[in-house]
Amino acid sequence: MCGIAGIYDPHHSLGISGDVIRRMTGVVRHRGPDEDGFFEDAGVALGMRRLSIIDLSTGRQPVVNEDGTVHAVYNGEIYNFQEIRESLEARGHRFRTKTDSEVIVHAYEEDGADCVRRFRGMFAFALWDGRARTLLLARDRLGIKPLHYFEQGGALVFGSEIKSILAHPKVPRELDLEALDYFFTYRYIPDPITIFRGIRKLPAGHLLEVRDGKIEERAYWDVPLPDEDTAHAPDLPEQLLALLDESVRMRLISDVPLGAFLSGGIDSSSVVASMAQAMKEPVRTFSIGFEEEGFDEVGYARITSKRYGTDHHERVVASADFGILDDIVGFFDEPFGDISSVPTYLLSRLARERVTVALSGDGGDELFAGYERYRVDRDYARWDVLPLPIRRSLFGALARAWPAGWRGGRMLDRLGRRRIERYLESGSSLPASDRARLYAPGLLRERGAEPPRERFLVHWEHRPGDPIDRLMYLDIKTYLSGDILTKVDRMSMATSLEARVPLLDHKFVELAMRIPARLKLVGGEGKAIFRRAVASRVPREVMERPKHGFNVPVLGWVCGPLAAFADEILLDRRAAARPYFDRAWVASILGDPARRRAHAYTVWLLLLFELWHRRYLDAGAVGEAP
Repeated sequence: MCGIAGIYDPHHSLGISGDVIRRMTGVVRHRGPDEDGFFEDAGVALGMRRLSIIDLSTGRQPVVNEDGTVHAVYNGEIYNFQEIRESLEARGHRFRTKTDSEVIVHAYEEDGADCVRRFRGMFAFALWDGRARTLLLARDRLGIKPLHYFEQGGALVFGSEIKSILAHPKVPRELDLEALDYFFTYRYIPDPITIFRGIRKLPAGHLLEVRDGKIEERAYWDVPLPDEDTAHAPDLPEQLLALLDESVRMRLISDVPLGAFLSGGIDSSSVVASMAQAMKEPVRTFSIGFEEEGFDEVGYARITSKRYGTDHHERVVASADFGILDDIVGFFDEPFGDISSVPTYLLSRLARERVTVALSGDGGDELFAGYERYRVDRDYARWDVLPLPIRRSLFGALARAWPAGWRGGRMLDRLGRRRIERYLESGSSLPASDRARLYAPGLLRERGAEPPRERFLVHWEHRPGDPIDRLMYLDIKTYLSGDILTKVDRMSMATSLEARVPLLDHKFVELAMRIPARLKLVGGEGKAIFRRAVASRVPREVMERPKHGFNVPVLGWVCGPLAAFADEILLDRRAAARPYFDRAWVASILGDPARRRAHAYTVWLLLLFELWHRRYLDAGAVGEAP
């Protein structure tokens, strides 16, 4: 696992120097504490930081082909590299190392940019073809590994994390108001935009090629559509289980100790069960708990641990842990509001005490309709038999007349909306009514009265077929890569831990997404077909538990141990000078305990944004993580 960075500047408009590329890699040392490596050619520089996982002694980067014309830096793991290597050696290619990274340059010699189609794993890489004077950037199909870039006049600055790009002295720091709006509405900023105007994320499953200053970005993979042949396969549960086992086995390849995150849910329990079956020694498992009653899942994790005899370790999140909040902001580079980043960081730190690689169960909810919001959407949709104009008029009027503070007002408002608008509103942390109160008049005029939806609608409209399948596709393209995988990558890499995600092996994803939604959401139960597949392996208590997710007691934190700190930050003169918010409204919710509880997530987002602004915009520092 690594952090990569680089510069492409054929016309010397931005400037390349050894000091700059070393600064760009130095700020992501946490991604690769073991060693660094660099390559420079006329108009291009590549750099990397390495966390040694495979071929500890000779797997240095950049990797190079036989005649020294192709160089690459790479972040990730290609799990089928041995198979690819054998096929390439049969065609005459000579390898210097035993690492997976070297297959990239040789596969490129054979297939050009299409080499990515061979790779099964998680990756982001940059490859320089000196003969063709071409730079190739690539990101894995699901977006497990990140890649960002800044383009100006045909020159490119890129990196695993935004802080590497900001380390270049000619990259401006301009806040993007569209991104700010998405952050406060949905708690994260979806691909391809970032909080910095001009810096973009390379979307999952995409390539970017630069030749003669001309940039071409294109998709090389997409999630397949459901098909009836898959639905009617009599051995479908067995197919899922076999592919899960294969995916897990591939992710056990490592020259360093490995373990697993165990949350107490079906997905992580299934992964641990597959690991226990494949490994000779006990699986090392790691769980996080909470002091607050109703949020602690470690009891379910212990049940799975006991069944499989794992070497189990736990940690409880306490109020004293909030001292790491500013550090966490530094690791994300842009405002990131998923509050479960705190326990994910602490879980990663716990795991890193004993292992260097940890498998996680992320992805199952998006693949198998596991989120409660899919069921809620289906229930709401029963009202869609009424034409939209009638629903807008009827439910809109009821919502406006509904007494303030009574439950049900938001539900009535949603019933009067289009299905996709209703779904996005259900995932919003900033209701439309609060939007007008929070935003200052200037920002409200800039962004408009309606919540931002464009980055989501493009995926909803692209996907035909069953609405639940379309929503899962939307979440894979946005929430999974923009929130879940971003959180897991940054928080694990912050501790120099590699997180592997077997449920997001693209072969497993392709099989899962060919299964129609009706086999996933059955009655009030999500993941129905996946539950059948793993029923013999997951403890009954875990199978029958209510859907919980990685819930975090945000209300208790913002209104309790974090309250004084939040007030100190948000009522400070620097925060008051920001032109984005109505400061009187912010002060009013901070000063009233009942209103504070009602707007707890808004307080949380304001706090994170202010900490981010101070680190990345006020001080003018790179914002490097500690």
